[in-house]
Amino acid sequence: MPNGEPVKKRPMGLKARTAQKRRAESAGEPQTANPETATVILKNPAGGEDATEVDEVEAIYGNAEDALASGDTEQAIPLLRGTVHECDRILRNHYQSAGDSLPPLPSKFYYVYGMALFSLGELSVPDDAAEYFGLGRERLEQALEEYNARESGGGGREFKFKILSGIAKATLSQARFISRDRTFGSEITKAATSATELFNEALACIAAENDAKYFEEVLVVPDLMFAFVEANIEVKELQAAVDWGIGKLKDVVGKGQRLGEVYYQLARGTWVLASHYLEQQDEETGDVPEQATVQKLLAQGTP
Repeated sequence: MPNGEPVKKRPMGLKARTAQKRRAESAGEPQTANPETATVILKNPAGGEDATEVDEVEAIYGNAEDALASGDTEQAIPLLRGTVHECDRILRNHYQSAGDSLPPLPSKFYYVYGMALFSLGELSVPDDAAEYFGLGRERLEQALEEYNARESGGGGREFKFKILSGIAKATLSQARFISRDRTFGSEITKAATSATELFNEALACIAAENDAKYFEEVLVVPDLMFAFVEANIEVKELQAAVDWGIGKLKDVVGKGQRLGEVYYQLARGTWVLASHYLEQQDEETGDVPEQATVQKLLAQGTP
């Protein structure tokens, strides 16, 4: 994204929905960034003197996440750019010096690289965003490949959840730009189907091990899917994506936690589903597909 251009917040912004909780346990002082030059100064990376370059770039990205979580995009953008710059350098140097004896870069490197690109896509002007999302997805898929090949025994299922969830979010964000040309309905449907499959696999990673984390994500993930469907409301095949989100929310109603938020999301999903049907109304006859269902949805507010 060229320097000096205005930064636009994207409707499915990563900032409020997907930023991880602050890493209060990590050692050291926060990083600082010069917004004019996007120079990142790493004061005390996690791991101290034994920190590797990958540890350091992970720490830079961690501070970018903190800035996103607090809504400070002016601080987040140079940190994200610094993350991508350092990842580019590390990857270039790695390939230049790689030999048979040199181990591959770890999955967390590709995860940080991919999420930094994705986050810049969420914060960028439209002409740049699609490229960021595409490159981010590629790096996240590399992270998953490395995790499955070498680290599945010790990398932690919560980390796999983060990778899968990141790929799903990048998939939806990339498809938002396809949706500007309404002839690509099949691609929109394919993206929604792929994302639901990835989210299902991601949520399965944490369902048994971290109930609180699972609950938090079940509030976040359907929200992303509903926003995606709203942006492509006339694509007929997207009913399944809304049904999926509503089903996930119903799964947690019985837990009795944060019911206000759960019911709000259920009501939103209901409205999106009704709007989806109404968008397909026959202009000549006024008939609406599943008209009885629409009337029921609008009458009761939640399914």
